[in-house]
Amino acid sequence: MRPDGYEMLRMRVCWGRYVGSRVAAVICGMFPNYDDPRHIDHIDGDPKNNRLSNLRAVDNAINSKNRKMRSDNTTGVTGVQRSKGKWRWKARIADNENDITLGHFDDFFEAVCVRRSAEIRLGYTSRHGR
Repeated sequence: MRPDGYEMLRMRVCWGRYVGSRVAAVICGMFPNYDDPRHIDHIDGDPKNNRLSNLRAVDNAINSKNRKMRSDNTTGVTGVQRSKGKWRWKARIADNENDITLGHFDDFFEAVCVRRSAEIRLGYTSRHGR
C-alpha cells in the first residue's frame, strides 16, 4: 500500500510487474502503448475496480481533481487548514499545478464554503476529498 493509502492491484506480465488498471487499459485499446503519459483514473475511486466502465485516461490535472482526502488531513476538509501562528482558517485549492490561496477566515464554515464553491468552479468531482 502506498503512503497515501491508495492500494493498487499489480500483476506480472512477460517478466515485468505492472499496475492492473494500466494493463486493462492497454489490452482494451484505451492506450496505444504502455508508456502513454496519461493517467488511468478510477472514476469511483476504488483502485480494485478495474472494469472499463470505471476507467478513464486523463492528464494529471484532471486525475488530481478526483483524489480522495489525504490520510494526514486533520480538519476533515481538503484544502482547509489552520493559518500558521493565527487562530484563523486558510482555504486553498490547486488549479493546473498552481496553488491558489482563497483567503483567511475567522469561521471554519466560511472557509469550507469558499473551498467548495472553488471546487465547483474549477471542475473538481463530487467525490474529491471525501
